[in-house]
Amino acid sequence: MGLLALLRKLKRAPDQELRILLLGLDNAGKTTILKKLAEEEISHVTPTQGFNIKTVQAQGFKLNVWDIGGQRQIRPYWRNYFEATDVLIYVIDSADQPRFTETGEELFELLDEEKLAGIPLLVFANKQDLVSAASAADIAKGLGLQGIRERNWHIQPCAAVTGEGVKVCGFIIGGNGMDDEFGRSQEEVGRESRGSDVLRCVPSVSCLIRCYAKRSEENESIPRAPHVFRKSRYTAAPPWAPYTMKHILDVKKPNDRVFMERKEEYRLYMQYYTQVRVIQEHFKREVRALEKAGEETLRLQEVAERKYDDLLKENDQENERLSKLRSVRLAREMEEMELNILERLEEHEEEERRKRQKALEAIQKQELASAAYIREDQLDRVIAEALENPVDYNFVLYLDGTILRGRTTRPPPPVSAAVALAAGGEDLKMPEKEKFDPETSPEFVPQQIQEKAAS
Repeated sequence: MGLLALLRKLKRAPDQELRILLLGLDNAGKTTILKKLAEEEISHVTPTQGFNIKTVQAQGFKLNVWDIGGQRQIRPYWRNYFEATDVLIYVIDSADQPRFTETGEELFELLDEEKLAGIPLLVFANKQDLVSAASAADIAKGLGLQGIRERNWHIQPCAAVTGEGVKVCGFIIGGNGMDDEFGRSQEEVGRESRGSDVLRCVPSVSCLIRCYAKRSEENESIPRAPHVFRKSRYTAAPPWAPYTMKHILDVKKPNDRVFMERKEEYRLYMQYYTQVRVIQEHFKREVRALEKAGEETLRLQEVAERKYDDLLKENDQENERLSKLRSVRLAREMEEMELNILERLEEHEEEERRKRQKALEAIQKQELASAAYIREDQLDRVIAEALENPVDYNFVLYLDGTILRGRTTRPPPPVSAAVALAAGGEDLKMPEKEKFDPETSPEFVPQQIQEKAAS
């Protein structure tokens, strides 16, 4: 049974208040544990920049839990919260093994503080639900918690997210619901401190109160534990409370020290209040600075977003303008291509017309030329017409129907068709084609014809 369990047994006052200090490195899970103790929602947890205070009702105790931020720049202010602390809870991130050395140094600096001497220590080995988490036994061995002899301590494995292992009342009331595998009870501390001449820590005072409680149970006339025991938090035994049974009943009543105690409490309260106000003002300034920085960041972000929107609009406008220009250019090119095609078609049609015209002219010339030829069925008629109408046709007609064209010749004398036939029947001989030269003797044929005709 622990010290607070004895106090609870000696005085059954409702809603007894205990001040619990919750410390640890940043991102260790202190705020999550506090919310779990207060049975609050943990879906949204942010790093603590200053401190959080929550009151938890548990088994007749009113637990005022102070959650202080664990950032490096906030740790120097921890000592401002050491006054009137009943229980120290230290949270360790079991999965953050590279920071075990740092968290051990911070823990033992806290244990060396004079204002925290003898105060019970509860270590939460948090984040046990992670695969990389170290066990509570390994953490206790690595930090050397077994060497702590002047206080009651316990290390509790837990997972703040799931709520497994997050319990404080068992440790405060005296071990109910807590595993004693990794811890040190007040009886062990009290037994080791019995040999010393003076009391060195609060667990020794608990042994004294235990003896006093046993004596008061046997004799109802002996008053209950005085108020001074419940309020005393000394690193060494006070001169008015030696560790002997004969001096227990000689302790002065609290009424003899009310004024000095209240004066000292008021002084400590004012000191604490002043320090808290300074810390609050400091954090308020930091929060205002962060808010201003955040507002400036938001403003710059809005300006950047507006610029980005303007650039997008300009880009869309430029794309639209280029699209219109491209459409106009394509339309103009299509018109030019159509005109070129039409021109080529017209040229082709014109060429076809010229070819057809030339063909027609050639056909006409052929028809005219063919009309100038004398066919066999037209021979008699043509000869008759030629004899009746003498014209210089400028050609020679052979008997086989071949026509030989030459230079202009004198028209032959008029002769009748019978004379011409008689002259050309057997005696009229025409020179051969290859021997006839119209250049040398263009008048050969007409002279022979005339001679034959004259004879």
